[in-house]
Amino acid sequence: MNNSTNIEFISGMEVDDDDISFLNQTMNDSFLSLLCYGTIDDYKEEDEVNSIEDWSSNEKDDDSDGVEKITEHGVVYPSYDSTVNWKLQKPMVGMKFESLAQLKESLIDYGVSNGYQLEFPVNDHKRLLVRCGKETEEDDGAGKKRKVRKCPFRLWASRMTSEDSFQIKSLDEKHICSRKFSLGSLVTYSWIAKRYFKQIIDNPEISLREMQKDVMRKFKCKVSTGQCSRAKKKVLDEFEGGLKEHYARLSDYKAEILKTNPGSTVKMNVNKLANGDIYFSSFYICFKGVKDGWINGCRKVIGLDGCFLKNSGQLLSAVGRDANNHIFPLAWAVVSVENKENWMWFLDLLRDDIEIKDGFGLTLISDQHKGIIEAVKDVFPYAEHRQCTRHIYANFKKKYRGLQFKNLFWAAAKSTTEQQFEEKIEELKTISKGSYNHLMERNPITWSRAFFEVDAYENGMSESFNSRIRVARRMPIITMLEEIRLFVMQRVFLMATKAEKMEYDVCPTIRKKLEDIKVKQRHWKVIPSSNIKFEIRNEKDAYVVNIDEQTCSCRSWQLSGIPCVHTVAALVFINKDPETYVSNWLKKDMFKETYKYPIKPLRGSKYWPKTNDIKPLPPKERRMPVSKMK
Repeated sequence: MNNSTNIEFISGMEVDDDDISFLNQTMNDSFLSLLCYGTIDDYKEEDEVNSIEDWSSNEKDDDSDGVEKITEHGVVYPSYDSTVNWKLQKPMVGMKFESLAQLKESLIDYGVSNGYQLEFPVNDHKRLLVRCGKETEEDDGAGKKRKVRKCPFRLWASRMTSEDSFQIKSLDEKHICSRKFSLGSLVTYSWIAKRYFKQIIDNPEISLREMQKDVMRKFKCKVSTGQCSRAKKKVLDEFEGGLKEHYARLSDYKAEILKTNPGSTVKMNVNKLANGDIYFSSFYICFKGVKDGWINGCRKVIGLDGCFLKNSGQLLSAVGRDANNHIFPLAWAVVSVENKENWMWFLDLLRDDIEIKDGFGLTLISDQHKGIIEAVKDVFPYAEHRQCTRHIYANFKKKYRGLQFKNLFWAAAKSTTEQQFEEKIEELKTISKGSYNHLMERNPITWSRAFFEVDAYENGMSESFNSRIRVARRMPIITMLEEIRLFVMQRVFLMATKAEKMEYDVCPTIRKKLEDIKVKQRHWKVIPSSNIKFEIRNEKDAYVVNIDEQTCSCRSWQLSGIPCVHTVAALVFINKDPETYVSNWLKKDMFKETYKYPIKPLRGSKYWPKTNDIKPLPPKERRMPVSKMK
């Protein structure tokens, strides 16, 4: 694990190098990895594949990590190693295989990778004869025709008598044939489906002609569009079946979470049709550990957002902010579509989990999605609901481009007093009345700091979370939910470990901000009125600081909980440490409290409880691609 403490600024949130995604944690679970890894042997470019000599030199005894060798009657036989890249597979005399199917699959890979037109003249459950090239008729000199093969390659394998394995008994590995590009029945649609599983799932609308050309480019063999069509159908059918299995096990997954993490909230909704079919609708998760961490250790600020999923639907999330100004994932849900109804359902559950009725003291920040805005009005009517300023600006700059528009917009958005806001917005009005009207129609109370009680004007929390789970969002539903859970669980543990090692009372990110402010305070003059009240001036402005009330007339101290430059100047003037005046929400004790409650581990999928609850089908709204020949 990288323990560096480098700081970078992403979407309004400061994150360090430890705040990274933990990806592909489920790849060794046969059920969870089925549609992600289990049926995919990803094609590798030539520079990613080791040489055959390197592979051969890696063969070791059976007590090593290389190719297993088994001794029988004093002879050492190698066993087929399925982990070796398919392009490097090479048959050997005595090599043992689990089954005839495994042997044939290995030989097909061998033939395709080298352009050998292998055929199987003898092929039954006990024997396999493999030859290279087509049989041709030649005159034997006596006026008779005989069938011959020009290439001497010949492999004979059969089932072993001493054990239930297939073994290569004899082999002439010499080839004198030229590379073939038409390999006949050697390349089946099933073989193509295996090689293109991931590519078809990622791009289900890939054209058959495009697949055909890509097979030629990658594997140097010709296939028909019919083969590509059947391969594509096989992949989509397998994926559809796998998805059905995933959705059918959601109740088992729910039972496992509630058994191992009592006090967590897991809810599933389904749609029942008139014919009796039951389809998935939505699935909500909030773990007891993060619920307690947010209630006891986080400022009452939550970012709300929805993002698209690769397979179907959208992921709704509620992300908090910890004492070090890092993301704190709180709750997430899969829904069929992002609308008011689903946001109402999500926020109703969230309200119960965070124990804030009607939203008193709560700040929510989101984009301008109408479903969120309307749902928040109903569920949290007294919450301070803010629109993400970056989304406001993204729409603003589509019509009003230029550095002057940009600078004035952000100056207005970052203003901490209404007077500052009015000054900047009027300046914008003199340049372009249209730009002024555009922004005023977006209700500045929801996007300018001048009207806030808590400093939260960018939804960087949600953006950062979505970025970290970007790979997981392409996975089947339970695999994705497990990747998110493992990411959050490990992150809670990592942050709890860091909390124990903190040297100062103020969290590192906040302390760095304060150090930057200390540098700037020297440009301000302090004029004392008493031991607690001060007038802070520079060439243009003057502000009033009250140490006891912990206020500054610029409002920055009240908004952020971090002493502003005027406050720091006053504190330095009276020889007091500014760090002692940082809000308790931003100190080590709160950080430790946030990460004191771990997410408890789950067992592997085969150990989940077998429930008799609803087993829904994948959502009916999910768009399944239709194969079309082009």
